[in-house]
Amino acid sequence: MKEDMQVVLDKLDVVTNEVNVDRVFGKPQQYGDRVVIPVATMLYGVAIGGGEAEGNSKSATVCCEEESPAHPEVEANMPVGSGVGGAGGAIARPVAYIEIDSEGVRVKPIMNEQVLALAGICLGGWAIAWFAAVLMTIFGPRDS
Repeated sequence: MKEDMQVVLDKLDVVTNEVNVDRVFGKPQQYGDRVVIPVATMLYGVAIGGGEAEGNSKSATVCCEEESPAHPEVEANMPVGSGVGGAGGAIARPVAYIEIDSEGVRVKPIMNEQVLALAGICLGGWAIAWFAAVLMTIFGPRDS
């Protein structure tokens, strides 16, 4: 199991080496007398785990009708199961770009249209709900 865990840790090392400041600030691009540097946010997460289950040869063969003489290496109190696993993910999203020219340095944000549209839809729904609540309060059910 130690060898399996080392393989997972080696892969983790590769991921952490890839996520660095070079991924957040892109390579500067020259356009005439301007230099543009892209800026992004990076999020990443990694999880690893492993374990062993100990038992005896009876518990190792509980699913079988009888113990198999073909596997004499299964002895009492030997680990009967072990495993190592890991998962990881990363998200990179552009958020701005830095523009450098003869007039100075400017940071220009990049708008996420999907988030902006969703916020507009939510605001519209909220306004309609409040308008309906006000109308119900003013012109609510009348006693006949």
